[in-house]
Amino acid sequence: MADIFIIKALGSGWQGAPGLTQFIFDTDPLLTRRENADQALGLVSSFYETMADYLVNDTVWQPSAEVDFFEDSNGELQERYVSGEVIDPVTGTDTTSGNSRATMVASKLSTSVVRNNRLITGRHFIGPIGDNGIDDEGTLTAAIRQTVATAYAGMIDIVGPNLVVWARPRPDAGPVLAVGQSARVEGAGVSMSVPAVLRSRRD
Repeated sequence: MADIFIIKALGSGWQGAPGLTQFIFDTDPLLTRRENADQALGLVSSFYETMADYLVNDTVWQPSAEVDFFEDSNGELQERYVSGEVIDPVTGTDTTSGNSRATMVASKLSTSVVRNNRLITGRHFIGPIGDNGIDDEGTLTAAIRQTVATAYAGMIDIVGPNLVVWARPRPDAGPVLAVGQSARVEGAGVSMSVPAVLRSRRD
């Protein structure tokens, strides 16, 4: 059992917005919940600042001040905290884009924790990205790959809250999966050589 919390990054500035990306963190026991949340909000803001040159011009990502704390084993909400920290939105600066606003970088979050005979892994979609990170053959450049890795490195193996993947509890899936589990991310980076293009789905 562990105390975890979610930082929500809200995207705007393109047709089809809002976007939502969730960053899940464990808590540093030497800090209060609120101190953990305030520190993690800064980490998520820094993540998008690192990525800004590849995000489409005038698209905006804003970490939400509303932070929810959960028990990872059962998914029960422990506390909702609204931070008083001033977290400025991050605006994309790539003016070269002719891409669909559904064009993203797919990332993979890797852990060493096994659950139900499989490693716990996670993923994010980062974007919308412009042409700065895509070469003439339509593949992601070495520069954007390195930038993604650098952006994640600021949230991995650090003092304070660390990025985790949360395997949520599934009570209807048998005794092993009925209990949720969180695992610290040990590495993160681009998972595909080409951009991902997100598609809408029917509700």
